[in-house]
Amino acid sequence: MTKRIAKEPILNAIVPSEVEGFYVYILRTSANTLYVGQTNNLEKRIKEHQTKTIKSSKYVRSFPSFKLVYSEEHDSRKSAMQREYQLKHWSKVKKENLIATG
Repeated sequence: MTKRIAKEPILNAIVPSEVEGFYVYILRTSANTLYVGQTNNLEKRIKEHQTKTIKSSKYVRSFPSFKLVYSEEHDSRKSAMQREYQLKHWSKVKKENLIATG
């Protein structure tokens, strides 16, 4: 089962703090590029990206800012990883459509 979470700028985003499942998310960088990732704790992962720790994506660290524009919840890590793989192979236009309709 997939549960979508409303898109909001990350500074104003309300992200569930309880780990209920696994998440696939899309970040929009300050250069308007899209980054797709997956995690079991979305709030923690976003904080890692914000603080640019060693656990943060090297790609995201190279940009001054980003915002969370899309996320989905999955029941298993396998499902989240399969969806992440799928989204990473989509064109930017297709991802933008998902974000707009998500």
